[in-house]
Amino acid sequence: MRWFSRALMLGCLVTATTAARPLRGPYIQLTTPSSATVVWRTDGASTTTLRYGSSPDALDATLTDSSTATQHEVEITGLQPDTKYYYAVGPADASLAGGDEDHFFVTAPEVGAAKPFTFWVVGDSGVATAKQARVRDAMLRESGQSPPDVYLHVGDMAYSDGTDQEFQDRFFAMYQNILRNTPTYPAIGNHEGGASDSLTATGPYYDAYVLPTQAQVGGVASGTEAYYSWDWANVHFIALESYRAELRATEGAMLAWLQMDLASTDADWLVVYFHHPPYTKGSHDSDTEIGHIEMRERVMPMLEAAGVDLVLGGHSHIYERSYLIKGAYDTPTTAEGHIVDSGDGEENRPYVKTNPDDGNVCIVAGHGGTNVGRDGDEEHVLMHMTELVNGSVIVSVDGDLMRVKNVRMDGVVSDAFSITRGETLALTGPTAADDLVEGSTVAVTWVSAGIDEVTIEYRAEDDWERVTTVPAASGRYEWTVPEAETVRVRVVSGAAADESETLEVLAEAPVRLIRSGVSWRYHVESLDGEDWTSPGYRDGDWERGQGPFSICACLPWECACRTYLLDALLAPTVYFRKDFNVEAPFDRLTLELVHEVGAKIWINGREVYARSIDDDSFEALADPEALAAEIRRVEIAVPEDLLVVGQNTMAVMVKKNAALGPSLYFDVEVTGHRDAEDGCGCTATERSGSPGWLIVVLIALRRRR
Repeated sequence: MRWFSRALMLGCLVTATTAARPLRGPYIQLTTPSSATVVWRTDGASTTTLRYGSSPDALDATLTDSSTATQHEVEITGLQPDTKYYYAVGPADASLAGGDEDHFFVTAPEVGAAKPFTFWVVGDSGVATAKQARVRDAMLRESGQSPPDVYLHVGDMAYSDGTDQEFQDRFFAMYQNILRNTPTYPAIGNHEGGASDSLTATGPYYDAYVLPTQAQVGGVASGTEAYYSWDWANVHFIALESYRAELRATEGAMLAWLQMDLASTDADWLVVYFHHPPYTKGSHDSDTEIGHIEMRERVMPMLEAAGVDLVLGGHSHIYERSYLIKGAYDTPTTAEGHIVDSGDGEENRPYVKTNPDDGNVCIVAGHGGTNVGRDGDEEHVLMHMTELVNGSVIVSVDGDLMRVKNVRMDGVVSDAFSITRGETLALTGPTAADDLVEGSTVAVTWVSAGIDEVTIEYRAEDDWERVTTVPAASGRYEWTVPEAETVRVRVVSGAAADESETLEVLAEAPVRLIRSGVSWRYHVESLDGEDWTSPGYRDGDWERGQGPFSICACLPWECACRTYLLDALLAPTVYFRKDFNVEAPFDRLTLELVHEVGAKIWINGREVYARSIDDDSFEALADPEALAAEIRRVEIAVPEDLLVVGQNTMAVMVKKNAALGPSLYFDVEVTGHRDAEDGCGCTATERSGSPGWLIVVLIALRRRR
């Protein structure tokens, strides 16, 4: 166990007290197959205690330090690889945070293991605006119940100067729900360089993170947090410092270390990330600016010689994605002779790397929150895709297949491609996110390379049954779901095969009762004393708009919403109402919702959801400690008298946590489910022993593993 007491004081050092409150975190750092580091900061000096265990109710192991500090960094060792642990933090006599389903970490897989995993890539995000939040929420929606295992940031996470307070407001507060259980491996940007010095590894950036300087999780020890490497499963990651000219020097320490690190790895995949991308024509020009030029001319030859697969950057406020390229080191950059594969890499046409040095794909992900733009109309000659919309990148690695997609802040996946290492066959659908209904049609999809045809099979009981054999290049087959409780699906070609997890088959399709983005009535004046949640309330004089609804610290058209609630700028509360029809009873409802900051929901006058609201009066605010917008999945077991056949009413109260603040956002989607009956004549909900009364289960979608 390693203990840190950096004495990073936010004020004067005071006597340890259980009254100390968390100012930052807790958040997860430096996760290896056998260890993890939990970090948090308190507003006053306190002792340090961390409890952890296999479940929130079994935090049986305790680590303590009786010395006092405000910056608490605890390394837990002796853990099992690829294992989930829950934790709680605080001084010895109190718990400040944790001990619930949201506070956990998962140790890294064994180095070299072909364990499927996903990492999230964000750049140039740190502005604390609604656009940054929408980028985050779009990723969470797209990921659903399979959130990223690791978070990579390619720099500029704390505009404008990377001060300690800017880090808090524009990084830690914005991603708190993600950081508490997802390790972060950043690369420093020029804006962090305003208050931090990479040559001495000091300043707010270096105070915030605990990074692998001593090859704790693979690679060669760099001795500095300015640049470092690490392994996760069968991928070797390298983070470089592209801001300081001294570190870009040909004979400098960083490039000497890089050469050694590249020579040391035998990982299946090599991913390198840094702030100044080698190729861009966005808000910065890689043909004219020295940081980009030197990274291209000095670093790219080293990376490509070692077999780099993916290069990630930011700085230029744009999304750009190259073809499979190689050898484009000259200034200005030309395309001739440097595009290895001029295809799009999409669907079932992946980029194929037969040899490690067959080229790489470069991505500029400088669109994580700040305003996007470019200086001219010229697109970079090596880019397949260029887009001026905020978003982020999700990368999934499964054996010899790497899949990459750009998710815009409006939820659209605007770019997707794959890279394979030689012959590959990988099933990509259906997944648990699909509704498999008896007799319905579902797409079986796959990615293949070097394979002529595939056979599709399924298993409902003991044996695999053949569906059909089709050309592998088609990548898709429409399959009719059989009558069964569960099925598995697989694609086979010779000795190659890939199969799905066990998928539930529904007897009846869920019914979408309210879709996201539809029309609602809303009101922005006090309704204290009025029964405004009841079905019979007259709301004909309310305003009408389409979700999502928002106010934000941006111009209205930059808030990623359909309805900008201008009248709510000076109001703490907004009321919403929507009628919806039910044709037959349901056993369960699910609410997929996002709200900022607090919300309550009623159906036909009965409260079914509440978060961060203690007082329903118009002037009351939401909990001041409440987080920004969260995507949540609320599951409701429906008693017989909650819904009626015919018209029903949903009423929603959304509150800000500051009367004059711009933080308010709301949208929801409601789905009805009917559980199949078994031989006992009872539903699945009743068999589980759930009471007939209303049950609300809050599930943070991004944290389900």
